[in-house]
Amino acid sequence: MPGNNIDARTAALWAKIVEWYAENDVKDRLPKLASTWIQVDNDTPPKLKGNASTTRALIPFMYEAAEELLDRSDPIENAMQTAAYHLLECYRCLSNDELHWRTILPASSTAFVLQYKALANHHNGVDWRCKPKLHHFLELCKGTSKPNMSWTYRDEEYGGSVALLARSRGGVLNPKIVSERTLFRFKQQNPVPRLV
Repeated sequence: MPGNNIDARTAALWAKIVEWYAENDVKDRLPKLASTWIQVDNDTPPKLKGNASTTRALIPFMYEAAEELLDRSDPIENAMQTAAYHLLECYRCLSNDELHWRTILPASSTAFVLQYKALANHHNGVDWRCKPKLHHFLELCKGTSKPNMSWTYRDEEYGGSVALLARSRGGVLNPKIVSERTLFRFKQQNPVPRLV
């Protein structure tokens, strides 16, 4: 992106994203783009701050931007373009219109993960960092059913329920007290199960 510093380049990228949002009538939009979401000076990995729908909406933009701005003759940039293409293909497979998703989804998910892992290895796991959810993504894509037809997010939903049970309005945040309060509230809200 053009610009003399990271803030100027981030502003140019944000302008490009806003223009793309308008051209494609995207409803789920990031409210802003901070330079620390893309690149951090120290060994802390950058993190795009957005919910699932806003991040998902950016995947087609990411592919278009990679094709426009990156150089296929550079091996690192080629890996980025290839990863962007295969991630877009994975999301296209979630459409009801995609008839060949059973072959495309496993192949594209594997190709995406291989490119992502290579980029993580090259960048020492800072700018590109592999998380356990990458393995989970791969397993979902290799399954026998379309992932978006069975995703329930039960683990995240349950985590939110437990967080509500543990919530405190003040006082000491002692692990023993928080645990006791959480279990007590859980017992209040749920009947004792029958064993026979």
